[in-house]
Amino acid sequence: MSERTPSESLRATLAALPPVAYADAAENPGVLRDQVFAVVAEMKARGRPPEQVLLAVKTIATEVGVSNGGMRLLDAIVRWCLAEYFRLAEQSLAPESESSAPYGG
Repeated sequence: MSERTPSESLRATLAALPPVAYADAAENPGVLRDQVFAVVAEMKARGRPPEQVLLAVKTIATEVGVSNGGMRLLDAIVRWCLAEYFRLAEQSLAPESESSAPYGG
C-alpha cells in the first residue's frame, strides 16, 4: 500500500472531523495545522504560487463539507496556509545561519 500524499492526509483528517468539533479544531489545531503546512510545503516546492496553494487547500476543505457550518475552521485553515507559505518563502531568502520555526497559532 502506498503512503498518502499530504493532500490525501489532510482530506482524510477533515472528512473524519465531525462538524461539532470544527470550533475546537480551529482553536487547538495540532495535527490538522501540521497537515495544512505539509500540503503548503509540497505545493510550494513544486513552484505553485500562493493563490494556487490557497485554492487547493480551500477546495479540499469545502469538498469534505467544512464550509457548511465550519467558517471559523475554514478561516483558520486559510490563515495557516498563508502563514506557512510566506514563512517558507522568507526562509528560502534567509541566510543559512538563520533558523526559522513554523508559526505558532
